[in-house]
Amino acid sequence: MKIWCLLFLLTISLFSFAQEEEELQRCVHSHKALSDEEKTLMRKQEQSASQRSFSTNFRTESNVYQIPVVVHVVYRTSTEYVSYEQVLSQIAVLNQDFRRKNADTSLTPAPFKALAADAEIEFVLAKQDPAGNPTDGVTYTKTSSSSFEYAMDYVKYTTRGGIDPWNQNKYLNIYVCNLSSGLLGYVNTPLPVGSTRDGVVVSYRVFGTFGNLSQYFNKGRTATHEIGHWLGLFHVWGRNTSTNTRCGDDEVNDTPHQKSETDYKPVACPAFPSFDAAPCLNAPHGRMFSNFLDYSRDACMNIFTKGQVAKMHDTLLLRRSLLFISNNALVPPFENDLSLVEVRFDTASFCSGQLVSPRLRVANKGTKDVNSFKIKSVFNEVSDSLTWTGTLLSGEDTVILLSSQSSYQYAHSLKVNIELPKSNPDNYIRNNSYNYAFNCPSYLAYEPFVVYPNPVENILRMKGNKSKVLSATFYSLEGKEIVRIANPVEIDISIIPPGSYVVVFETESEKMRHQLIVIR
Repeated sequence: MKIWCLLFLLTISLFSFAQEEEELQRCVHSHKALSDEEKTLMRKQEQSASQRSFSTNFRTESNVYQIPVVVHVVYRTSTEYVSYEQVLSQIAVLNQDFRRKNADTSLTPAPFKALAADAEIEFVLAKQDPAGNPTDGVTYTKTSSSSFEYAMDYVKYTTRGGIDPWNQNKYLNIYVCNLSSGLLGYVNTPLPVGSTRDGVVVSYRVFGTFGNLSQYFNKGRTATHEIGHWLGLFHVWGRNTSTNTRCGDDEVNDTPHQKSETDYKPVACPAFPSFDAAPCLNAPHGRMFSNFLDYSRDACMNIFTKGQVAKMHDTLLLRRSLLFISNNALVPPFENDLSLVEVRFDTASFCSGQLVSPRLRVANKGTKDVNSFKIKSVFNEVSDSLTWTGTLLSGEDTVILLSSQSSYQYAHSLKVNIELPKSNPDNYIRNNSYNYAFNCPSYLAYEPFVVYPNPVENILRMKGNKSKVLSATFYSLEGKEIVRIANPVEIDISIIPPGSYVVVFETESEKMRHQLIVIR
């Protein structure tokens, strides 16, 4: 399992704003020609489906299909990085949309509500990887590729800067990366299950419900749309790409015919009813622009129909039934398995001289509950330890803050290890440790004087190897002197009224100015 450190940015990327002006393309539902080998494999898969005996885990007790998911995050910059929490937000959206539990079902136009259906499909991050090791269902790959083009599919190849898929017979592979040309997502269909090209690709700009997201596609519906394709659905206007004279048919009886995709750029969702011109007469209710398989912006999408659900179930039974046969992807492989899922350390604040607490996310990946564990950490060769007690159920996680850290130097290292009690030892220790080394920006090596925290509420502190500070003088923003403190080491800020100030620190050789905010 790969553990990572998330660097928080204190400034907003101008690049992200520039991208938002770009023409965005919701999806490419690519119908690439199959090779003879792929055609033969596809026929064999469909013929054998009717002869299989499905195990009891084909559906849950509540009659719901549970699909094991692995999310492959392929990133080059911190802007493209998608956190574990962001992945969880996307999985939550999928389960709401496919179970008809999304909060915006009330926005479905009244004539279409009777057609809406619970797809009885849920998506669960894998608990076991193809080698039988524990996993949190997310992989992270640092790439040198600036972007990925759908026509090449390189994101699905380790040798091309992406990552090879996990067994497509057992997992839904979702790739998150920087797609080129404003593309938000794509699926190659139809393909035989097991082809390297079998999987869903989504831009990092539209994945989940928070992060560096597009203003039009910020509710996670691109993944809903693309997985609809992965489950056999076409766009609501059909497969024909010509829009001159046609009236598109998606081969589902309860979705109205539609001439073309719905434009996402208008300031609001289309008004209902929205009719197409002749020859595409879709009376009496017009276009189903709220359907997840249209191109509407996320806020306008909220429905799968009964016919679409039936077609998705057919796809699962005829082509993807191996997902549910002798598949241990959703079964924790060990009784005792404590996992250090994520470590966050706000290096930007730390490198500016502030006290920072490393933040851990610890998960119980085993089948047995956990009641205590020990955390040992070493920061810049200084050791610390603490013991967590409570009840961490199987499949649950918890967030823990370590002791605050500050150190004015260029190079830093952080090591963390978690341990179960010796009476109940961990069956899998490869996911128990984290080692991270980082450097503060090089210019800080030449800027040795730092005051922190800012804003400050109680005590203002100073760090650095400048010659001794002789005085600290607080000025209002209008230039009025408020107070002068001689030979400061730590300043009790309670004597300063709340507000913004310029503070001048004077040494024997120079004066240093810092803007400071005092709060209560």
